[in-house]
Amino acid sequence: MPGAEGPLRIAVAGGSIGGLCAGLALHGTDFDVQVYERVFGPMETRGAGIVVQGELIDLLRTHGAGALPTTQCRVRRYLSPEGGEGEVQRAPQDFTSWEAIYRTLVAAFPADRYHWGATLTDFGNGDGVVRAHIDGHGVVEADVLVAADGAQSPTRRRLLPDLSSTYAGYVAWRGTLDEADAPPDLVRFFDDAFTFCRGPFGRTPSWPTSSPATAPTPPPGNGA
Repeated sequence: MPGAEGPLRIAVAGGSIGGLCAGLALHGTDFDVQVYERVFGPMETRGAGIVVQGELIDLLRTHGAGALPTTQCRVRRYLSPEGGEGEVQRAPQDFTSWEAIYRTLVAAFPADRYHWGATLTDFGNGDGVVRAHIDGHGVVEADVLVAADGAQSPTRRRLLPDLSSTYAGYVAWRGTLDEADAPPDLVRFFDDAFTFCRGPFGRTPSWPTSSPATAPTPPPGNGA
């Protein structure tokens, strides 16, 4: 294997949160890592708030990333469909947003190793290496190819042809409301709480989340 004479060469297809987590961890282990993302330029937000997991904080701290913008709550509140203040229990929790995680990760990863506008179109093995066909880069040789380019990607369908999306039995709607646009009494009620309400046709959770504007700005990407 060519990588036996030097750092293992790793190509990561997909530069969203999954690909960046893999890239940051592998780069921090002194592997030769390049991340290829099909989107041109920094990604736009995906979804709303996210509960912060300890493994993510450990990854960011271990590899010298900037502080992840978060919000916190001290309690969980369970509302009744009939109304009222609901039941409250102590349950400290940290929250963040998709965009805050993405910006923190991409700011921590070397800009010259993160390539925007680079789509994995094909790959194959030969002579002990992986040959990845990537738009704008031709054939990239690597010792390992990490496929992090999405659940609906051609790569996933090729590697896992028997898997397909199935209906989970429910539909999830997600959205955000800027605190500045909410009535003050509503802000006070939901502040410092992870709030749940279970009705006859579903469940509604609500929690505070961090503003993407507080996350690090991604550095200029490498389009070459």
